Amino acid sequence: RTAARPLARRFSSAASPEEAAQTGASWKKITLASGVVTAIITLWTFVDHKMHSSHGAPPAYPYIKMRTKPFPWGPCSPFDLECKKEWKAAKAAEEEEE
Repeated sequence: RTAARPLARRFSSAASPEEAAQTGASWKKITLASGVVTAIITLWTFVDHKMHSSHGAPPAYPYIKMRTKPFPWGPCSPFDLECKKEWKAAKAAEEEEE
């Protein structure tokens, strides 16, 4: 009633070692070819982007950077340390005059 079980599970019923080697070689070629195609497309896109990347200055719309009330950190952006230092010095000089 019990059948003899194979020692290793075979995922392909008719795969011989020669066929397995041939299939492996085919997949190796397919992988290499797709890598070459991907590299060519990537290079093409990179060069195209570099050639057409300058779009000029954006239009000066009146509503861009419109500030109606001062920010809590002053007129400078929070990470512009030079502007912040100059603003604090000007503010201190203004307070000394008063």
